[in-house]
Amino acid sequence: MALATFRLNFLPRLRDGRQIRRYRHHLLEGETLVGSQPLLPHLQRLPLQFQQVEGGPSMTLRDALRETPRLALIEPGSRSLAMRQLCLQWARGAQLPTAYVPLLYRVQQAADRSIQPLQLLHQQMEQLGFAINELVVKRGLAAGVWLLLIEGWDQLKPNEQQRWSTWISAWLERYPALSMMLATSKPQTIPNQFALWHSVQWRG
Repeated sequence: MALATFRLNFLPRLRDGRQIRRYRHHLLEGETLVGSQPLLPHLQRLPLQFQQVEGGPSMTLRDALRETPRLALIEPGSRSLAMRQLCLQWARGAQLPTAYVPLLYRVQQAADRSIQPLQLLHQQMEQLGFAINELVVKRGLAAGVWLLLIEGWDQLKPNEQQRWSTWISAWLERYPALSMMLATSKPQTIPNQFALWHSVQWRG
């Protein structure tokens, strides 16, 4: 019942306001893709395909999320491109299979070890133009509103990887509806709640 209440209270505030429209606009201009330049048109349309490490059919990243809403892309190359494509597809009107809003986030070495990940997430959302408080962020996590796309894992020092792994594992246990994607070449350093996927051939 609590999850349903969160969804009813929180989602209309995003749908009826200008925050989502502004966020879509920023994504389309490339302003919020972790400081990157806008993707070139041919890269936006590149037909990437992914497959679970243990085998199975290849599919798009959106379909992979439908199969396993918590997944890790485990080899370098197309994984960051795929996350950006997903954000841009959503900005153009495509619905996500497991969440309402994608948020691309680059984890970094903690300048202040007393800051908790929820505070970092809230700060990121404020920078993107969302006028929401930490309570609303928590409700959104509980309701499965956000699809968190995590980059920068491999650049963390081992002790920071362990801290983030502990934090993320706790989030996934506390918020069962939360979808998350993590890019790393070091799957042994991430929580075991993630299904492992890798890129395969392109369509066509």
